[in-house]
Amino acid sequence: PAPPPVNDKAIVIYDLTKFPATVKTANETFCRMLGYELQEVLGQPWTKFVHPAYHERVKQIFNTRPLSTIIEFDLVYRHRNGGLFS
Repeated sequence: PAPPPVNDKAIVIYDLTKFPATVKTANETFCRMLGYELQEVLGQPWTKFVHPAYHERVKQIFNTRPLSTIIEFDLVYRHRNGGLFS
């Protein structure tokens, strides 16, 4: 599949009431970047999609932000095929 347009941000919403936090919803760009359909990412732990080197950083962000906060940050993600990208 073609990469998403540059201005089309990947958006994912996590359910922080679960441990580990799970995907509550995501936009099409996020799903395409990772090589999944939306139904395949729903309910999955965030750790499945983020490179392990970033797990502690993400945990700190989740633990220090109010639940309704919008957080924007760059990570290294893991594609369905095992490839890494940011």
